[in-house]
Amino acid sequence: MKKANIIVCVFFLAVLAVLTVASMVNPVREYSESENRNLAQMPEFSLDAVFNGSFTKEYEEFVVDQFVWRDGWIQMKSGIERALGKTLSNGVYFADDGYYIEHKSATDIDAELLEKNIGFLEGFVDGMSQTIKGNTVVSVAPTAAVVHKDKLPRLNDEFDWDGMLDDMAERLGENFSDLREIMSEHKDEYIYYRTDHHWTTDGAYFAYTELIKKFGFEPLSAHEFDRVILSDDFYGTVIAKVNVPTDADTMVKYEPKKDLELKVNYNLGTKVTDTFYAEEKLETRDKYAYFLGGNDALVEIETGVDSGRTLMLAKDSYANCMIPFLACHFEKIYIVDLRYFNLGLVEYTKTLDDVTDALVLYNASGFAADRYLFKLAR
Repeated sequence: MKKANIIVCVFFLAVLAVLTVASMVNPVREYSESENRNLAQMPEFSLDAVFNGSFTKEYEEFVVDQFVWRDGWIQMKSGIERALGKTLSNGVYFADDGYYIEHKSATDIDAELLEKNIGFLEGFVDGMSQTIKGNTVVSVAPTAAVVHKDKLPRLNDEFDWDGMLDDMAERLGENFSDLREIMSEHKDEYIYYRTDHHWTTDGAYFAYTELIKKFGFEPLSAHEFDRVILSDDFYGTVIAKVNVPTDADTMVKYEPKKDLELKVNYNLGTKVTDTFYAEEKLETRDKYAYFLGGNDALVEIETGVDSGRTLMLAKDSYANCMIPFLACHFEKIYIVDLRYFNLGLVEYTKTLDDVTDALVLYNASGFAADRYLFKLAR
């Protein structure tokens, strides 16, 4: 018995030593293609950082992110958990019909931050009502966890997103565009990616048909766009968290048939193009960045549409694939990503003389966790 214990201990220590040495000599990666995110880097050492605990915390994150064969360990862990009948792994539900849906419980949501964010929306609506003459609209899009709740495991502790959206609808009144009904009407169609947290462009189209009415426009029919398949090999951010084999998603775009005279100006002239799209992104893991090339502080789009209407849009990435639909109605669109934009949005709008309408468009999960929305009401 003692000999067997010694063998087990020696084997365990040998494996530990090999993994430790391999991790030490393994090149430090800045970015994970499979997870589509930046990885933690070695923190800078200082006595202050050691004593306040930040160095230890950041070093632990560095070790976890840079551990050798990280992707393989994630895949092995997820595979074992699935084989054991678990329906949740690494913050992802193994949902019905091949869907992988992000999990957020009530303990994952900062209730104080959420309340502040809804307050910032109220402040934005009030500020814009005194700044522009047109419509101010807020829409917090339901995610797959809301619309496809019937695909989630029967026993789950998912956050009460409907309660949050009901509260927002009551507090924002006619300024709120509630997309739950239109998305639920089309829930049996391909409106959310199975491996990613975004809605598909088909889903964005259905949302647009509801949202655009808030601005007094009639939505264009699907026949007024060319539906073009971009890729049938898209794997998104959600599947990267569990890294298990699954079927790829299909990406499409809706190209307006009406001629648009596009000028797309990124970050005050850093880049100027005549297209909504970044073709090179289709060759990367982050294929969704095809729409607008990703996220920038400020994008100005001139469309050539003679409507006399200019839209100020504050958004997260859910809005990116909706831009071609909105561009069919507005003469100009200012697009702001508050994570990178360093001015107050109401005050910035006051410096412009052409904004007639305003829209805030986020997804529910992202909105609840966003720490930059204070810029809305400034």
